[in-house]
Amino acid sequence: MKKWSMRFKRVTGEHLYAVAIQDGAELGLGLWVKCSPNGFFVMKPMPDRTRNIHTSYHRDGTLHMKSSGRKMIVRQRQPLTGQFRGTESLMGDSGFRPKAVGAICEPAKFTDVITVPTGVLEANGAVIVDLVAPGSPPTDLSFAYDIVDQKTFVHTTPNVVITILCLRP
Repeated sequence: MKKWSMRFKRVTGEHLYAVAIQDGAELGLGLWVKCSPNGFFVMKPMPDRTRNIHTSYHRDGTLHMKSSGRKMIVRQRQPLTGQFRGTESLMGDSGFRPKAVGAICEPAKFTDVITVPTGVLEANGAVIVDLVAPGSPPTDLSFAYDIVDQKTFVHTTPNVVITILCLRP
């Protein structure tokens, strides 16, 4: 698989968070979250980059998941204007194959990176991305998963919490 890196410009007022998969000296890009004045966006690199798989949570509270330009799921959640309360799950995903995708994580392109050892997400792992009001807990899936890592990014309100999980045997 040919290796490639994401091409995007850093924009003032935006924050980018990556989930990187450590494989020796190499960092594969599992997904990334973009926080902008327009909302929150979770992108997942794919071997076929035209698919553009992503989840977006817009300022008016509209959440949608898209693939190949088609909206697959549309939900109305609380708006990002005014007082944000509690937790809203942006997405949960599994089935990461960084070697098959070939996307490289370049930490300098991101505000922050959460790094996961190889083997965690490829087999029985998952990533959950939540929007969380300060002081509120993120989504709790401890009944079925062990938390491998969890990081709260406080550059925005609501905060972004990325949780790395591994299915219990």
